[in-house]
Amino acid sequence: MKTLHAKSPCCRGRIYHFGNRRRQCSKCNRTWRIRRKRRGPKRKRISATIIPRIVRRGATINSIARRRHCSPTAIQGHVQRAMEQLMRYPNRSGTPEGSLILLIDGMWLRFRGSGWHIMYLMALRAIDDNVAYFVDPVSLPGKETSVGWHEAIATLPKSVRQRIVALISDGLRGVKPLAQANGWIFQRCHFHLFAKFQQKHVLRIYRVASRQVRDDILVALEETVRTTNENRLRELQNTLRGLSDNPACPWYLRMQVREFLRYLDDFRTYLRYPELHLPITTNTVETMIRLLRRLVRQSHGFRTPASAYRWITTFIRLKRTIVCNGKIINQN
Repeated sequence: MKTLHAKSPCCRGRIYHFGNRRRQCSKCNRTWRIRRKRRGPKRKRISATIIPRIVRRGATINSIARRRHCSPTAIQGHVQRAMEQLMRYPNRSGTPEGSLILLIDGMWLRFRGSGWHIMYLMALRAIDDNVAYFVDPVSLPGKETSVGWHEAIATLPKSVRQRIVALISDGLRGVKPLAQANGWIFQRCHFHLFAKFQQKHVLRIYRVASRQVRDDILVALEETVRTTNENRLRELQNTLRGLSDNPACPWYLRMQVREFLRYLDDFRTYLRYPELHLPITTNTVETMIRLLRRLVRQSHGFRTPASAYRWITTFIRLKRTIVCNGKIINQN
């Protein structure tokens, strides 16, 4: 129904026509425009072509500013608006079809004034394919925990979670119960396993006897996670127990060997399910983290978690996929 005798919004007085597009209050003589327009200069149209130039080609803010004859601050604002416009829409990279394998790993970031933040990175790969598709990361404060991974995995669509059959992760505690709660097969990363036994080798004060024990343990470990002979597997387990009881074995190697024997089945999951072509490492996600670290160095670090999330999400959406090969099992 049409409103008759409308009153002015300022004094509730009678409204007079003050030209074609303006009105006037009869009491205070204030005028206003019937269709308000935005004040100030018009914004320039945002172009997303600047983002691949920085992310993929390695261009810097200063180099683009010199080429466009403007200040680096203006380029930073342009990049930020372009990223915000890109993140307004959902990730359209898509997910592979059929049964899926989920690969996860966390990227640690530290900010001045806000402490540690973790970027929970996730990649999905079909069981009959060798390409992993990355989804948008999840940024949470604090350190990497199983509760954080529960929140990150909950962001995946329900239709995607129902198609996941296996989870590949490092040795973070609490991830295996998370996989069991969802009915997923769990495979632990071999790369993180061998890295634990090699990180002490860089010390110059490393003793010769301890180094020989470490080398023998590494040889036995490599054969233990790959052998398909049950008799040979039991012999290797006894060998590892004997090496860990050696007086020349350092205490930290002894603890690592005992932990490996306790969770041996998690490292040999790919042998029990050869039809899934499970990857035995999280190197696909580690490769993405290495590329993101290079982006951090290129941009001279991120000042806030929000800025880091914008840059990392934009890079992942542009990169989209990384090759992820499954383990080929040779039958003895």
